[in-house]
Amino acid sequence: MQLSQQNHQTKLPCIVTTSWDDGSVLDLKLAKLLDKYGLKGTFYVPKNYLPNPLSERDVVYIAERHEVGAHGISHSDLTQLTIVHALKEIRESKNFLESILNQEIAMFAYPLGLYNQIVKEAVKRSGFSGARTIKPFHFLVDDDLFEMGVSLHVYPFPLGRKGTWNYPFSRTLIKPIMLAYRDVIRLGLPVKSILSWQSLTQAVFNYVLVRGGMFHLWGHSWEIEQFQMWRSLEEIFDFISKRDGIKYLTNSSCFKDAG
Repeated sequence: MQLSQQNHQTKLPCIVTTSWDDGSVLDLKLAKLLDKYGLKGTFYVPKNYLPNPLSERDVVYIAERHEVGAHGISHSDLTQLTIVHALKEIRESKNFLESILNQEIAMFAYPLGLYNQIVKEAVKRSGFSGARTIKPFHFLVDDDLFEMGVSLHVYPFPLGRKGTWNYPFSRTLIKPIMLAYRDVIRLGLPVKSILSWQSLTQAVFNYVLVRGGMFHLWGHSWEIEQFQMWRSLEEIFDFISKRDGIKYLTNSSCFKDAG
């Protein structure tokens, strides 16, 4: 759901939120960077996935200033599991984190961004308050709290990952710009914003700043490391932080604020 004509006429409150998946030990570096700029994040942590995961002590440290959400036990595609197995993945991931933090885990992020109606209902039945997808160019907290969208992914742009290039003009190489170009035109963003990840992110943030709504940046700390994006990410954090009239919230707090 995008900003309607009525929302253009009556500006919505501005919210900035971020979310980070997979529970890499590099999330500690990311949390400190968020703290430096007064930003809030929701860290979605599976139990068994990456070779260098957050320890239980690390999870507690992050939860002191940010939100921790569930992301399955093994980061499996829940749409390919039986309902019994999917429920086990979802519920045990909640129980695992609640046992560490001794507090309720409100948010769930669908592993790989994949879900269907059955999976969504299983998340609801497991006691979560909401769930995050990876649907891009979303700027509102939708009525369906179990299909929370995002605005942008922290990812190399306009060209994709070098490690997946099969030949100079492969679809993988140009996929990021292919996915973004239509929305850049639809939203009326400056065409030059497609020249880099920083310029696109600034243009999308300015779009929300003018019209109101939610700016939701998401990614993976291990990808930021792999693609050497720490400097560009910090530049964006500096750009979006400490703005008057903006609320900097965790994912679940966006729902509460919208309500």
